[in-house]
Amino acid sequence: MSKAARGRLAGYINRVIKQKGLTRRQIQQRCGISSGYLSDLTTGRAENPSVDLIAVIAKGIDVEVEEVIEVILGRRLRTSVAPSVRELPDVLHALKLLERVVLNPDLLEIVQAGIGLSPKSLSMLAGFARDLKQNATRSGRKSRRTKETS
Repeated sequence: MSKAARGRLAGYINRVIKQKGLTRRQIQQRCGISSGYLSDLTTGRAENPSVDLIAVIAKGIDVEVEEVIEVILGRRLRTSVAPSVRELPDVLHALKLLERVVLNPDLLEIVQAGIGLSPKSLSMLAGFARDLKQNATRSGRKSRRTKETS
């Protein structure tokens, strides 16, 4: 395994452990590996972990084996029209967005309406939202310029 692949794997394992609030001891117990080998994996020193070990690690940190392999390869194994979970914002960011939606009746109505839309209509709605945001940004710049010149 290349040094870059080992680095990607190490960073990924560390990130998942942190996001899920797991301890290294829990990972060792779940995977049946020594603390030394876990250290090698999480620092990028484990040169050639077997596919079986990668599967054990994936199960131990509660992720799909495909996802770990994609991290190692540095590319996706398959493509799809719908975004995968890995492409979505991190969990804390998603929760903050969800909180904003729930607390704003207009946003909540937009999200609820969007849930029942076809993919094409949903794409159009997203484009409309982007256009609104761009127009609001431009409008904000214009009003600041007007104030500065007056």
